[in-house]
Amino acid sequence: MKTNRFLFLMGLLALLTNSGAALAQCSGTSVPNGFFEEMKSAPAQGGLVGDYLRCWQGSSLDVVITTDHPFAGPPSLGPWKVAMRGTNQGGDPIADSVITTSWITVTPGKRYRLGGWLLRANTADNVYLDFNDGRGQGGYFQDAQAMAATTGVWEYRTADVQVGPWTTAVQVRCVRDGANRGNAYCDGVTLFPLN
Repeated sequence: MKTNRFLFLMGLLALLTNSGAALAQCSGTSVPNGFFEEMKSAPAQGGLVGDYLRCWQGSSLDVVITTDHPFAGPPSLGPWKVAMRGTNQGGDPIADSVITTSWITVTPGKRYRLGGWLLRANTADNVYLDFNDGRGQGGYFQDAQAMAATTGVWEYRTADVQVGPWTTAVQVRCVRDGANRGNAYCDGVTLFPLN
């Protein structure tokens, strides 16, 4: 009886420790899992962001983790990236996004640079990184967008923003909107303080 109780308590402790470790991986002062390589469980060929990807949540069933459109240059990005499927690829015509599930700690009033690799397939679509329209813990601030400028190629884009004087944490997202015809991709998302 004591052995069973001990084993139960050890299993409960392991479960709580692993849950805490997963939560800790998603919090801090940098973009958690911004290169999209840390999975909850290994997807065979990809799947829904919310089902597989740690620290991120997709807005719809059209937001998936995939190895499509490999990145072919320096820096070395891993094989996984987020795709937001457009109507030309079986998706719906509604804008899609992927957002960090936890808040990223920032210093109030400080300037930050958000950057990442973006790819859009259709000129009628937009794909960009932003701070969820400037919503922060502690108050709103003027948002900025790192937007793809070309189609069919991976490009590194950045946007600088000054968070509000009472903003203590932000969320980062990647958005595909416009006509929502083609697929859009993001990878290698980073956030750095500037001053």
